[in-house]
Amino acid sequence: MKLDEIIQYCGEEYVSNTKCHHAIVEIPDFRFMEYKTRNGETVASIAEERKISRYMIMENNRFLSNSRKSLGTMNIKIPTCYAKRFDIYIDCENLIPTALKVYDGKGLYESFKFTEIVLDASFHPDEFDRSYPEYGFR
Repeated sequence: MKLDEIIQYCGEEYVSNTKCHHAIVEIPDFRFMEYKTRNGETVASIAEERKISRYMIMENNRFLSNSRKSLGTMNIKIPTCYAKRFDIYIDCENLIPTALKVYDGKGLYESFKFTEIVLDASFHPDEFDRSYPEYGFR
């Protein structure tokens, strides 16, 4: 699959009074597939390992009640990738993302707006260490 086959430029649009480039990324082979869980797996661990949405897994397997509970062995349906379509809005002046809309096979699934972005922010070198206390890494 080539990038120019899945990315479509849709022109310029305004998002929160900001002129943006609008692009659509459409994943043509997005679908739900059968997945046989292994002992010890959880919805959360499957989602993390495969980089897919745990909420999408839960929604398409309504008999599951907890994303962190061990599943044992069973058949569930999982998406082949994170989403079917992404609408990306990029600030025309600063060339940074300002909004993202994520679609599954049914419609809009998630929507994000990026506000209060600081350009050229300075960071202390300690902030790139996992032990930096303000980030709360475990």
